[in-house]
Amino acid sequence: MFYLFSLLNGILVAISVFFNGQLNITHGLHLSTVIVHISGLIFITLIVLVKRENPFTNRQKWYFYIGGAVGIFIIMFNNIAFARIGVSAILALLLLGKSIVGLVVDQTGWLGMPKSPFRKNKIIGLVIITSGIGIMLIGRLDFLAVILSLLAGAAIIIGRTLNAKLAEATNPRKSTFFNYFIGFAFSIPVYLVLTGQGVSAELANFTFSPNIYIYLGGILGVCFITISNVLVLKIPAFYLSLFLFVGQALAGVLLDTFIAGFFPFQIFAGAVLVAIGLCIDLIFEKRSAGTSKSA
Repeated sequence: MFYLFSLLNGILVAISVFFNGQLNITHGLHLSTVIVHISGLIFITLIVLVKRENPFTNRQKWYFYIGGAVGIFIIMFNNIAFARIGVSAILALLLLGKSIVGLVVDQTGWLGMPKSPFRKNKIIGLVIITSGIGIMLIGRLDFLAVILSLLAGAAIIIGRTLNAKLAEATNPRKSTFFNYFIGFAFSIPVYLVLTGQGVSAELANFTFSPNIYIYLGGILGVCFITISNVLVLKIPAFYLSLFLFVGQALAGVLLDTFIAGFFPFQIFAGAVLVAIGLCIDLIFEKRSAGTSKSA
């Protein structure tokens, strides 16, 4: 059941990426980042108020709260890489970065996460998964973009883990609130520094788009992060990253086919290979677990 929710969460990510992409076209790169955090913060604040919860009580370790700040770096790394290699290659490199760090988290139990020991029978699935990633990277390599995308993938795991630990200590809603609260607090100075514009000047030139749906990316992000806060504690980080990717990639293929009007075969083929490798890995994992229990 949790794996199914991971797939659905990946689809949710793909839709929010589409909304945020349209927002970026309308309002520009840096302002759209601020808007996403504002809409998400308003939405999760309303939820917290309805639940009559005070997020600022029951303080935890300081580093549990910086998941939102990590998210700002993820956006910046992806934006720089996007201009050099495009979305599909970024998607593959993010998966590679997340998979590597996910395996480390599973092996070490970093930040108190559940351990999931590596078994030799994982190699077959990993080879197929890596082949799928390789297909998506054909003809799209740029050194700086590769490094930044891998770092963004690693940062996603770190931010996700920190959010999950805060959710475990409080609850998923409070953790999501702080993700957007801290993210918004960091996005404002980053925006001002990178654009060199004052807040008053920006507000004077701001006009809402008639396409209201482009402002829903932050709200979908709240849903995604809240669900992830639960899933991270139920599924090994490696598997969670892969299931999210499969859902995201397949949803992206559908969006490109029906909205953009073209079929991204390279992404589809890579996603299918990743899905096959994932299924093989899970089959071996269940067999190993069954053998351990019978022993």
